[in-house]
Amino acid sequence: MVYTVTFNPSLDYIVSVNNFQMGMTNRTCAEQMLPGGKGINVSTVLYNLGIETKALGFSAGFTGKEIERRMAEIGFAHDFISLPDGCSRINVKLKDFDGTEINGVEGVHIVGEAAHQLAVCVCVKIGQHCIRAHDRDLLHGKPCTYSNGNMGQP
Repeated sequence: MVYTVTFNPSLDYIVSVNNFQMGMTNRTCAEQMLPGGKGINVSTVLYNLGIETKALGFSAGFTGKEIERRMAEIGFAHDFISLPDGCSRINVKLKDFDGTEINGVEGVHIVGEAAHQLAVCVCVKIGQHCIRAHDRDLLHGKPCTYSNGNMGQP
């Protein structure tokens, strides 16, 4: 079993537009919505390769529920902590133009008890007492350490 952690998951709205024109109303020719975020993306690839995986992380609001629904639809296991405030982010990815992406900035805000819940979940799953996270989204571009109930810079 491979566990992945996604601190800031997203609902990726991927659209294709033929003959995109700046400053004009453009119509999509194809649309797709996928659950996204670094750990979720890794779990998706592992699942497609036939490797057992479970995605862990945080979600919030209606977008968080949709991210979890779509992970279940794909078929891999997940165990996300639902946060009481905010919404998981939505990213817009424009294909067939120049690869332009519009990524949601904020996403979820992870505070004390939620961080502790995830650490406990990971410790139970892998039998460790400390995790080290390198998801640059976690603290606005700064790597983070979780140890002894505190989340902060290393």
